[in-house]
Amino acid sequence: MPVDPLHDAQIIGYEVDARQRRVVLHTAETIMLREVLVDVVFEYVIAYHLEQDDFENIIGEVREDDLANFVEREAARFAGAQKRGWPGDWSQGPESVLQFLRESQARAYGLESPFGLQGWVLARSVEFVRVKK
Repeated sequence: MPVDPLHDAQIIGYEVDARQRRVVLHTAETIMLREVLVDVVFEYVIAYHLEQDDFENIIGEVREDDLANFVEREAARFAGAQKRGWPGDWSQGPESVLQFLRESQARAYGLESPFGLQGWVLARSVEFVRVKK
């Protein structure tokens, strides 16, 4: 289900704050001939995977996914990267991943994009913050 007020906004940048466990997508959208800036702020991030950044990224929407479906779909990605310590020592198999995510109160947020950057963020929350110019 969609959780955001965005509609085909351009991602003009993003930042990762490892210490604060935060990922922020900076977006811009033109509404009635005015540029509206909105930060998509993911808090208490457990893991993320973003790919296909082409510097002209458009975000269609942020959708919350069912955790069990997410873990099943991404199991091979977790297993393939486990030897390098990603996403964490809790990734010992689909059952341990799902248990850890539920205990951590994590949610799976998918980034749907018609163009460019896409992926997902595992975090406790997401907030859409309008940035004043």
